[in-house]
Amino acid sequence: MNCKMISALAVAAGLACLPIAQMRADDKEHAKSPGLERFAQLAGEWVGKGVHGDMEHEARVVYKVTSGGSTVVETIDPGGDHEMITVIHPDGDSLLLTHYCMLGNQPQMKAKPKPGENKVAFEFIKATNMKSEKEMHMRSVTFTFVDKDNLKAEWTSYNDGKDAGKSVFTLKRKKEPPGSRDKLSHATGLVILKGLANFGLRVHHERAIRDNRLVDWLSVED
Repeated sequence: MNCKMISALAVAAGLACLPIAQMRADDKEHAKSPGLERFAQLAGEWVGKGVHGDMEHEARVVYKVTSGGSTVVETIDPGGDHEMITVIHPDGDSLLLTHYCMLGNQPQMKAKPKPGENKVAFEFIKATNMKSEKEMHMRSVTFTFVDKDNLKAEWTSYNDGKDAGKSVFTLKRKKEPPGSRDKLSHATGLVILKGLANFGLRVHHERAIRDNRLVDWLSVED
């Protein structure tokens, strides 16, 4: 086996190991904050309804774990005209939330999750880019973890120092189409194949059924 083949296989092995290493790192971090773990388990895309007073619309929300597993980012209407993000992270045994609102202010809220309860209620502590708390802003939000595939988020807004209404999101986890992971793995394999070919190596590719799954087999020679 020549040096080119060793280098190519090292690259391929590194690509394969990265997701596993990241998942283990995330699990380790989540274990330090049981409260954040609930939000970390939301990772992925959610769809459902958003209700604001008498108005109702289709809702799409994406949750992402970032910063070494220590932070969860919620994106409402990603890529849309009303896109907003909310960042959640631990602060000791509490959770802090910062909502980057379309109103142009950034209310910060705090919650202290209780073991065994399916709700996490964040309450206002302060805000940036607001001259006064009488300006309109989001004052609180309560997340209800109905089950692993159903979520409810109830936001309360304030204006002129009093309750100005609620925005309620009723969401369901968007399931991956059957076989989507296999398609992704196959696509990754094709990328690796091209990379090996660039090293001047001959790659033999076979597909077979093993344990009721479609498997790609690669053999490489110089």
